Amino acid sequence: MYLDDIYNEHNLENEQVEFEQILNKDNQDNWLKTVCGFANAHGGVLFVGVEDLTSNLIGFEGKVADEQRNYFNHQVNELIEPHPVTHIKFIKYKVCDKELYILKITVNESGVKPVIMKYKNAPSIYMRRYGYTNGATYEEIIEMAVNSRNTQYDVLISDKKYNRSKFSDLIDFYAKHNEGKVLSDKELKSTGFYNEEGYLSNGSLLFMDNYDLRKTEILCSVYSGFNKEVKE
Repeated sequence: MYLDDIYNEHNLENEQVEFEQILNKDNQDNWLKTVCGFANAHGGVLFVGVEDLTSNLIGFEGKVADEQRNYFNHQVNELIEPHPVTHIKFIKYKVCDKELYILKITVNESGVKPVIMKYKNAPSIYMRRYGYTNGATYEEIIEMAVNSRNTQYDVLISDKKYNRSKFSDLIDFYAKHNEGKVLSDKELKSTGFYNEEGYLSNGSLLFMDNYDLRKTEILCSVYSGFNKEVKE
């Protein structure tokens, strides 16, 4: 069975489509390069569970498919900066009454470039072009930096979905200072708190209950005297 038997929107590898048989832990830099390249170019779609070149379906049982999704999210969050916005969809099909799944991972073009992959402590920048992922040229890196959207970090979209139950402190605070008025989801969305797909902006994450990330951490250096000159 082939990809176009169950999904005919993308059936060939090209500049914005790539197939991976499995997210191999022994060769993870290969597919991470693809994700990085998509984010630095115009975005793309990575199908996992599909044989390279032939588009033959390999597929996974439900538990393995879920493990592949979790592994993808963990590695991307750990090794790629800034984190690209991705959307993962399970596509189900049957073989001899056995349910199998492939993963369709959509990688959005990053609003902040260049996107850097840090593999084995070596930062690298990749670009997707002509159906292949290669190291970005010096000229491409300069162009990415110059043309990167001049957007503040807090209004960029994160990879976290809005869940009202995780913002109880914010909702209670709003009611307390607005004569008991309820802060509606519609009002939050209108301010850019989250987008049409339900993904939160980076700034919105700061208002989550028990927020414990280090994005707001302030680092400073203290010097003796009135300047930072070091005197022997």
